[in-house]
Amino acid sequence: MAAYFFNHLQNLLKNLKMNNDIHIIPENWVQTSVGEIVLYTKGRKPDVLKEKIFKDSTPYLDINAFEKRIEKYADKETSISIKEEDIVIVWDGSRSGLVLKGKKGSLGSTLAKINTFSINETFIFYFLLSKYEYLNKNTKGIGIPHINPLLLNELEIALPPLNEQYRIVEKIEELFSEIEHVEKSLINVNKLLNVYWQVILSNAFKSDNYSFLGSKTELITKGASPKWQGFNYVNDNKQTLFITSENIQDNHIDNSKAKYVEDSFNEKQPRSVLKRSDILLNIVGASIGRAACFNQDNKANINQAVALIRTSSEIDPLFLMYYLNSKKARDYYQIRAVDVARANLSLADVSDIPIPNFEIEVQRSIAQELDSQNTVIKNIEDNIHRELKRIDVLKQSILSKAFTGKLVSQNPNDESASELLKKIQNERIAFLQNKITVKKVVKKKMKQTKSVLELLQETQNPILAKELWQQSKHSDNIDDFYAELKILIEKRKIEELPRRGKESYLKLIQDENR
Repeated sequence: MAAYFFNHLQNLLKNLKMNNDIHIIPENWVQTSVGEIVLYTKGRKPDVLKEKIFKDSTPYLDINAFEKRIEKYADKETSISIKEEDIVIVWDGSRSGLVLKGKKGSLGSTLAKINTFSINETFIFYFLLSKYEYLNKNTKGIGIPHINPLLLNELEIALPPLNEQYRIVEKIEELFSEIEHVEKSLINVNKLLNVYWQVILSNAFKSDNYSFLGSKTELITKGASPKWQGFNYVNDNKQTLFITSENIQDNHIDNSKAKYVEDSFNEKQPRSVLKRSDILLNIVGASIGRAACFNQDNKANINQAVALIRTSSEIDPLFLMYYLNSKKARDYYQIRAVDVARANLSLADVSDIPIPNFEIEVQRSIAQELDSQNTVIKNIEDNIHRELKRIDVLKQSILSKAFTGKLVSQNPNDESASELLKKIQNERIAFLQNKITVKKVVKKKMKQTKSVLELLQETQNPILAKELWQQSKHSDNIDDFYAELKILIEKRKIEELPRRGKESYLKLIQDENR
């Protein structure tokens, strides 16, 4: 099954192989820049933001709402609203430059809406998608990264006629749909392999007779944090290899992110110095239960999130490693793990792990067979991971061809893109002029708002001071707002309620003589 999808992906890659040809755009296209054809509307944090739906609320759309789930709701009145078809770009944060669409609601403060004119919005979406890596690597700002608007605006784009934009989008989505089918199929094959492997393990370890792990070991201990012991990591692979839970994967140790500490650390932590064939088990955090065999000869030690299990002659190390990664063992971890700040197993829990009782020769035979099966499965998994990475290359190849006029054929009867560009620019100007007019209308309305006292008399309920200021006639001058507050408090017309954290509420004082 996996072979079929590998071959299918190979054929797609052959048909859309990337080349280093100089990109010469078709005659009826026009070269322009992103800043010449779009405008941006930055999101904002609304005045009212709650975790539950309330009257006249709308979903608050941050990056989490697009990628996972909606967690907050905003008041419509002070929100910047977007529609499902609108294109959104991440403006602030580690994912700056990522484009999103498909949600309706209140535009979050770290996002921006891309306003398009006389152009296929999805065409712009795919173009910006192809530039994500460039925009994300060239952000600005110290601490929290932000998109660099100058780079975004100066991005060169070859603009095709409008009809061709639709044909390009249709072809991209046709090819992407086929690729995504292959991608999902490969992921499903990978899941099936995991299920198959667990069935193999379950059958291998069937037994009615168990002993505690502690009774079959010479040593069960754990390491320590170098920092707590007064040691720092060193950039010297001749010193002691320091293994953490990050390095422990199912059935193997991943040294791609190897760390080292001074050899003198071993003098302070001699019990956790590793020997060949020691079994390492993660005992803290989300990776609890991952086990691997240390089969290296270099000096090594471990941190406090890893348990060292040194077996006696009664148990084969590889047999134990495979058993510790089985579902039966992991069910035990789930029952015994204590979750305070992070889930963890104690050394006593490790010692009490029930191990099936098999003769040593049977254990070795089982371990040998599991090794053989694991090698086959690992090879297939490696191929799947390699092909999944190539999918990203294939998508970029498609987008590269799309935006250089090589994905679909040109139609000489299409209206010239230069005429389209004139329409776009005229619409941009009209949009900006309308925006200025709207601002003037809003400002005029603000002047017609009411005083602090009038607002409190209308509601008869406590109001958040910030909301009261924004709704009052002083919304453009906070000094005037505080001046009216002072007078009203002195005249015993209003009072400030006890603070709720940083929030201050104001309330009308009822006239007792009424």
